[in-house]
Formats: sequence, C-alpha cells, structure tokens
Amino acid sequence: MSIDLQDRSSARRRDRVIRRRLPLGQPEMPKHPALVALYRYWLSLCDAGLIPSRRDFQVVASATATVDLTDVDDSDALDFHHSPFDEEMARQDYRAVRDLGVPLYHDIAATRRDDTLSYARLILPFADDGRRVDRLIVASAERAFPDLVKLLD
Repeated sequence: MSIDLQDRSSARRRDRVIRRRLPLGQPEMPKHPALVALYRYWLSLCDAGLIPSRRDFQVVASATATVDLTDVDDSDALDFHHSPFDEEMARQDYRAVRDLGVPLYHDIAATRRDDTLSYARLILPFADDGRRVDRLIVASAERAFPDLVKLLD
C-alpha cells in the first residue's frame, strides 16, 4: 500500500489530492464491493494470461458506482472522464494501466477550494488483440476515507 500526495496552489486554498493504492489480490484490505465485483468479472474474462476485450465485458448499471469507458492510443492523448480534482494523478494511473495491462485500485481524497470528496477508483484495461491496451474502464464510487481526508488539512 502506498500513499501519494499532490498539491496545487489556488487563490483561495491549496488544491490537494491523496491516493492510496490497494493491491487487488489482498482481500483483507477493504475495498468497495461494487468495484471488487467489477474486478472479479474482468478477471474471469482473462484467458491464458491475455487481457480481455471490451466487447466481451458487459457493464451492468450500478446504483453505487459510476463507470466510464476511455479510449487510449499511442500518442498518450487519453480521453478523460474523471474528477477534476485528480487530473495529473489520473493521467499517471491511466498511463500505468495502459502500459502494464494490469488493473489499479485506489482510495482517493481530494480538496479543491472549499469542496472535499473521497472515493474509490478502479481502472481496468482492455485489449482487442489480448495484449495491447486500447480501452480502459474507469469505475468510481463514493466512499468515506476519514484518515485520508484528515491528511488534506
């Protein structure tokens, strides 16, 4: 588990983002149930170590999670559908998932001006050819992380 902090100066208050990476293979570390279910479904589609194709993955509407599809390409221009609180960290995470072909799960707390939020985020890679990531699914769900929010002050 690692915690990263990002600061940005703001006219009213510093914008801050903290993320904590949780290994998906360690069930003793609590994660959002809807995101874990998505991960397990993705994992069930992995065949012989290949990355699943997006066309094989059927996203079911969830009342507790937001799911966005993001296309990726070699030019590093990623189409973002995420919180404006964590743009640079999201870019880093999207690139890592695209380049490595492995999912990432983070607990995130962010503050911007007078707004604070915390949520869990799962990024899943997809590859039509089973190897080169061409799409990502980014799923997020609100969740209280008082320990991370406290670090924002």
